[in-house]
Amino acid sequence: MLINRLAEARVKRDYAAFEACFTEDAVFWILGRAAYMPFSGRRKGRESVTEALRFMDSAIVYLDFKFDEAILEGDQSAVRWFAWVRNLGTGSKVRMKGFAHLRFEGPLIRELTYFHDTQTVAALMARD
Repeated sequence: MLINRLAEARVKRDYAAFEACFTEDAVFWILGRAAYMPFSGRRKGRESVTEALRFMDSAIVYLDFKFDEAILEGDQSAVRWFAWVRNLGTGSKVRMKGFAHLRFEGPLIRELTYFHDTQTVAALMARD
């Protein structure tokens, strides 16, 4: 399943495998205030997806990432997710949770929007 490949690629930091899940002109959004979530923002295009992941990976590492309870309707899916994340600067570890909304074009992701538990992300990043 595509979302499982996406989660596996994320944990392994396999940027090529993650990028391969998206259409050429895909949109990747991480919603949140930059003051609390420095990785938030909208990116367009496969290469921008990889740039966003590299930026995130300069500060944090995903120890695991699991999608749970997907709802699929037409070309869209809503999925709850959980992840253990470590701050590379401090070693602090938290369990994050959130929600993802995906739009598909054929077998690939055309748009991925992540909604994070911003309080947990802010706490993780504040420990620097």
